[in-house]
Amino acid sequence: MRYYGLTVYTVALFEYYGDGLFEVQIFRDTTVECLYPKMHPTEFFKTTGKYYDEEDYILDTKSLELEKQLSLLCFNACANKTDFVEMCLSEQNLSPHLHNLELDPSWEKFYNRWDDGSKVVLRLERTHWEVFVSWQNNRCSFGRGWIDFVREAGLQAGDNLLLFKHNTDEENILNFCIFKAEAWSDACVEGTSNAEHSFYKMVYPHAAKEGHFVLPRLFSKKYCRHLCRIRQVDVDDRSWYIFYNVPNGYIYNLEDMLKHFKVIEKEAIVFSMNSSNVMTARIFQKDGMEIAYKRRIRSAKYLGDEHWFLKPDLRSDYDLEEDSEQSLESSGGNAGVANDMAENDLQFNITVSTLLVDKKTHGPFIPVAVHPPNRAWKKGDEVELRTEKGSWRLGMVLHGNRARLSAGWNKFARDNEYKVDDVLSWQLMEENGTDVFLVTKVAPV
Repeated sequence: MRYYGLTVYTVALFEYYGDGLFEVQIFRDTTVECLYPKMHPTEFFKTTGKYYDEEDYILDTKSLELEKQLSLLCFNACANKTDFVEMCLSEQNLSPHLHNLELDPSWEKFYNRWDDGSKVVLRLERTHWEVFVSWQNNRCSFGRGWIDFVREAGLQAGDNLLLFKHNTDEENILNFCIFKAEAWSDACVEGTSNAEHSFYKMVYPHAAKEGHFVLPRLFSKKYCRHLCRIRQVDVDDRSWYIFYNVPNGYIYNLEDMLKHFKVIEKEAIVFSMNSSNVMTARIFQKDGMEIAYKRRIRSAKYLGDEHWFLKPDLRSDYDLEEDSEQSLESSGGNAGVANDMAENDLQFNITVSTLLVDKKTHGPFIPVAVHPPNRAWKKGDEVELRTEKGSWRLGMVLHGNRARLSAGWNKFARDNEYKVDDVLSWQLMEENGTDVFLVTKVAPV
């Protein structure tokens, strides 16, 4: 935690690869994947000149700093908010001798509705400040109350202040976020042009109807040119056309995708961008577990519960009851593959999709009906995969009652040079107490 500077409400995504190995993605309160130090932790502490105490990286859950974190999360999660303004604060803006802050034309959408002497509330989650509007010579300023707000909110020169309307019916109430100056360069992912860059979005109410998400502000600013080339989003084994609106910084045309997977309020979507014009997305339940894509599609309805990182959801996709007809559909819910399985056989086909060769995910799910004789798959099971190029040992992970190839999959796919749309035939057999899959590539028809 000290090494990566984790604080309350930093989001960490853990993905288990078997053999005690986890891959972790860390998202700051800006919802953008953070910069990862390239040095060893001991070197990190050596260069900083001190060891950190708890106060340096853990926030009091009742503190003003926590409320600032929540406000950042609120803005990025409520993706239908396009009515906002930002400003970089200078020494002049913060001078105690200057009792007002002149608002530039970017504030026009707000101050055109304010009268001289009217009160504006600047609000976090539970804390708020009152400032009063002053009109002189057709110029609008924040007057009385501004300096108190600056001092008590801990604003400094170089900080970026972002104000937005949480409720369009409240003309004189603005929520705000503070991007600290020292964290400005840390909020976006640095890397080479072909590296993947990720951000997450919390799903707001009526997202499936509106079909758009405002991208994290810093992400849009840094990768605007690349985002303009994005034309498609891949989720599971399906693709949808999407578009990026430059002026307002949001992606749209997501209605069909959100409805297809029955995405509900307060679930999370992690979007990843690479060097192509395709963006990939993974959907996570409120308990933090990735959804069972095929099962979610088949289920008649999906009921949600509380916010997944505030209160773990005790109900997951894997607990949803299916009727007997659906249970016979033993496709296994493969994330990123399509399955065909012969009746009463341990053979099935998988069509390789983008998600299986993107080097970021597990391998395919194994259909429920395919398992070793007289037993189900167990956590920690290992299997041997054989092709014409050799053999590989892979680990298994379990999602509910479904097994999925994990540790070693990326090397297996790379060594066999699998590409998108390749059709693979799988045959399970047992040899000397070892579970073996014979994997062959099916020639295109």
